[in-house]
Formats: sequence, structure tokens, C-alpha cells
Amino acid sequence: MVAQTDKRTSNPPDSVARIMPILEEARTTYEYYCNTHRSQARQPRGVAVHYPTGKLTLLFAEPVLMPEELFISIRDILRVHGKG
Repeated sequence: MVAQTDKRTSNPPDSVARIMPILEEARTTYEYYCNTHRSQARQPRGVAVHYPTGKLTLLFAEPVLMPEELFISIRDILRVHGKG
């Protein structure tokens, strides 16, 4: 019996390199918000990334995403960058 591998679940090294700039930009967007809205208690839940345009949007509620969008939680952003 031959085992089949699902290429979508494999994690080639270049896929991490491709997402790192997105994570960096998401972190920058989050930190900018935190620095400019210090007096507000609203904590973003995460960032939506629109792949075709590269636009990042902070989300404060449960995400409802379009097929070409990806949600990155604030916890994941901070974990990747060693702050969470």
C-alpha cells in the first residue's frame, strides 16, 4: 500500500519565509494601534489579511472572512515574535 501525502498540509521551508513578512506587517499594524489608542480599552482579536491587495484590517469581533482573506489572532502574532 502506498501512502499518499497531502501537499496542502506539508510545510515546505519557503512557505514560512513567505508568511513572515505578513506576520511582521500584522504585528506593526497591531503595535501602531496600541500606541495610538492607549486610552481605549478595546483589544483587537486579530488581523485580517486580504491576499490579493495585501491590505490588513484589525478586527474587534468574531471574524467573518472572504475566501481570499486570512485571520491571524493577536495571540499568534505575539507568539511568533516571542512576546506571548
